[in-house]
Amino acid sequence: MNISVLRRLSLLFTLLCVSAVVTHPGAALAKGTKPPAAEVPAGTAAASAAADEHAASTPASSDDDSSDEATNQRGRLDWDSPIRVRHRHHWQHHEDGSVVSIGHSGHLESGQKADAVVSIFGSSTSDGEAEDVVSVIGDTRVTGPVSDNAVAVLGGTYVDSKVDGDVVAVMGNVELGPNAEVGGDVVAVMGAVKRDPGAVVHGSVQRIIDIDMGGLPGFNWLNTWVKHCLIYGRPLAFAPGLGWAWTLALGLLAFYACLALMFRDGIDQCVRTLESRPGHTALAALIGILLTPVLLILLCVTLIGVAAVPFVVAALFCMSLFGKAVMLAWLGGRISGRRPGPGGHPAVAVLIGGAVVLLLYVVPIVGFLVYKLLGFFGFGAVFYTLVLRVRERRAANGSSASPGSPTSPPPSAATMAGPGWT
Repeated sequence: MNISVLRRLSLLFTLLCVSAVVTHPGAALAKGTKPPAAEVPAGTAAASAAADEHAASTPASSDDDSSDEATNQRGRLDWDSPIRVRHRHHWQHHEDGSVVSIGHSGHLESGQKADAVVSIFGSSTSDGEAEDVVSVIGDTRVTGPVSDNAVAVLGGTYVDSKVDGDVVAVMGNVELGPNAEVGGDVVAVMGAVKRDPGAVVHGSVQRIIDIDMGGLPGFNWLNTWVKHCLIYGRPLAFAPGLGWAWTLALGLLAFYACLALMFRDGIDQCVRTLESRPGHTALAALIGILLTPVLLILLCVTLIGVAAVPFVVAALFCMSLFGKAVMLAWLGGRISGRRPGPGGHPAVAVLIGGAVVLLLYVVPIVGFLVYKLLGFFGFGAVFYTLVLRVRERRAANGSSASPGSPTSPPPSAATMAGPGWT
């Protein structure tokens, strides 16, 4: 990978920093522009007019000090006005500023101008005049003139107009329409370049790790999940385009039921630990979570322990999955009452608890809260059950090692006879 390609890949971070500076409330003052007069409060406008009259009525001999003071007062009033607060809470600004969208798509309509069109977890569409058009986890579509670059990260880039800079797509395809004219380079990282015969590229066309993403759904599924789930603080939602999320959730539920079928005794022991010692379970979960990074760091420091890191991570992952099954079995058992017979099997309880949890996952904020609580207490139940089993084994080994203790069973005849009698 040459230096020019690295420069193209680092372009995204520069554009994001520039857009953050451009959308800052003080950017308009730095550029010498002033807010619209319609948004200035009445009190502020009156004070500014009074300051102008005071500056006009001041004699010429002292106009330097008076005009400076009036100008400072007028600038201070404009800066302290509610315009700054309103601009701070609007993520989109269309008048020679930037169109910034987080969690949804951004669109610059035809006939409008903007310094940049930036969308994070969304797609950027520019039909007007813009300097930069950037999408992070989304597609970039440009049909209007762009004076700088058009970039898409984890998405595709479509251009059907003049772009003076570069056209970049990371893990996506670049498509150039018949009216496309690119003044710089066209770079596709892990994607293909589809070019119309009428498209003009003055620079070079670079394809890094050539993979055609045309047959794949791209990352629109992730944008849909962010829009309908992440923004509302829930793992699932009843919305089109989230069929993959429900398929994954139902697949995991079936996997937890299989764990309950294969490891019924383990599930029952962890459920009893959770019900009998909930405080110790929570404390064990907290200690385990805090000690996990310390353990991994200590293993990485030693040369021999580095080989054990993948196994430790895999063990923790398995404990988390088993803990989810434990929590679903506990919740389903509380609902069904643990009837005797096949209906009281942990697998049935897992299915009942899983159905309730899936419904809770749809509730905003509550969904993520339930998800984290299930993982926290499930990990603690498995971890503390393992600790109790280790203690029991140590106690059993200690009692068997001291035959004279009152709790140890009396020695059998075969033991007293010794090996010579066998």
